[in-house]
Amino acid sequence: MAIKSMRLTFLVRNNLNKDKTIKYTLSVCISAIFFLYVTGGLILNTDNTYWIINSFSIDYKQHWITWLFFQNSPLLQLPLTGNYSYGMGLSTTLAANDSIPLMALASKLMKPFFGLPNQYLGLWIFICFILQGLFSYKILEKFIDDKYILVISTIFFLIAPVFLFRLSLGHTAMFGHWIILASINMYFSSNRNLLKWLLVIVVSLLINSYISSMVLLFFIAFFFKTQVEKRFKFELMSWVYFIGICFFFIQILPIIGLDINVSKYYTGGFANYRTNINSFFDPGATNWQHASIWSSLLPDLLGSKSNLSGDYEGFAFLGIGTIALLPICIYSAIKNFKRKINRSLFPIILSAVFLLIYSFSNEISLGKEIIFEYNVPKIFKVYTESLRASGRFIWPVVYLIYILVFTISYKLITKKVLRILLTLLLALQIYDSTIPVKDLRESFSTKVYSVKPEWKLFMKNPIWNKIATKYDNVLLVMPNGWPSKQFLSISLFASQNSMNIDSGYHARFNKNKMSEYQDEVITDFLNNKFQTSSIYFFVEYSDTELDLISQEIWDKISVSHNKDDLVMEIDGFKIFAPSFFKK
Repeated sequence: MAIKSMRLTFLVRNNLNKDKTIKYTLSVCISAIFFLYVTGGLILNTDNTYWIINSFSIDYKQHWITWLFFQNSPLLQLPLTGNYSYGMGLSTTLAANDSIPLMALASKLMKPFFGLPNQYLGLWIFICFILQGLFSYKILEKFIDDKYILVISTIFFLIAPVFLFRLSLGHTAMFGHWIILASINMYFSSNRNLLKWLLVIVVSLLINSYISSMVLLFFIAFFFKTQVEKRFKFELMSWVYFIGICFFFIQILPIIGLDINVSKYYTGGFANYRTNINSFFDPGATNWQHASIWSSLLPDLLGSKSNLSGDYEGFAFLGIGTIALLPICIYSAIKNFKRKINRSLFPIILSAVFLLIYSFSNEISLGKEIIFEYNVPKIFKVYTESLRASGRFIWPVVYLIYILVFTISYKLITKKVLRILLTLLLALQIYDSTIPVKDLRESFSTKVYSVKPEWKLFMKNPIWNKIATKYDNVLLVMPNGWPSKQFLSISLFASQNSMNIDSGYHARFNKNKMSEYQDEVITDFLNNKFQTSSIYFFVEYSDTELDLISQEIWDKISVSHNKDDLVMEIDGFKIFAPSFFKK
């Protein structure tokens, strides 16, 4: 009898595992199809870098360049993502430059087997699509048991404008919305394994600091959910684990290469990169000229009056299909207004409210107008300056709205009607977003050239090969933390010839240090004090003061250099190579 029972248990488990495998395989396949639909698939080739070179987004270029320099850094170092070659004494880490530490470190670990990829951004985008679909499916299956409705609802997460819009911006690390969904999935899970939470938190930290903050918030919400379910019965070890994980989060930041206090880098911006109240229904991204309107049927709503507004960071358009289902949710909320809410939902509801308020910043705007503002208490400014693009915190709220909309629709509408309705709304949303998706696909499907290494696309004179062997460093005149007009070509030349560079495009850099270094460069040229192991590139910015200084130094060095120095313009690049003819 016992043997029969064991066999039955084994068969049941085996069938359940097979069913899970089929379901998740289906989810992966659908996600892969939409990856191909949005990108065309060419970006999966790690040697295909021309979509990055030709992209209008400088962020793709920044993330790629940061990785190319990081390839020359030691595997074991502190911080883990230290990147001396990219900035030298002014360098920031790969993590601070949003170049996806998870992919960079994994690529280095896999180097003995596969070598280092030229770029991993395309592979990362593919992984994000797969996991976006997988975790959406895992969340929804907790509330929806009809497989067809489950699949169609999952696709809405794959074509969510708030998700795909990050590709328009070139924010590859912040395309990892799947880890937010993974944390939401764990919140609704009955599994209380805190070690799994620790793993999710570590992975999120190796993706992006903004995303990791959202994941940490959901962990805190999950912990208090368990306390609510236990009616706040005190358990010492639970609190020890909880406090330990929160402490670990703070302590690991500098180890990875992230800094919670950015006052030495910059201040301000919190009230600029925000969410507008109308963002859920606004298909246009305010002041982001490169992005298409995410609806051909709904109007582009008014945004901030300021030409410098960063409201695009708070882009939260729900999509026409999801918006069409909202009246059902509103009806349900009104109908069940007096109904008691499950207590275990309070922590995640409070988290969503906090995220919504934070995303609005301290200057709450509706359309073009600021309708309410308040001063941020000084004690909180270390956080609002570190996480100044508050509009990004709307992402989890959007996904919670999606979960709510599809769950309530499933409960209120008959399955037969809902299958038809969701199919039609999905088709409508795909049609409605055809233009921005087409623009994305075209940006990823750029012509592939055969020139390798890529710096030779810009520097064709054979003399560059000699220069690369004679010098260890590339120094810019004038150096800066923002990109020069020649940023990409010079950075490629330096990184692909294993040279260091003193500045480039850094998401975060110490402005005081940079100012001191700029003064040092001017002084060195005035005193004819040059580094013979370095080649100097005279670059241009859209900065009148820096460009004027650079031109003045160029004019001086052009007439007063040593006879062994090389001073000339080659392929459009003004260079000063000390002792070139002596080497």
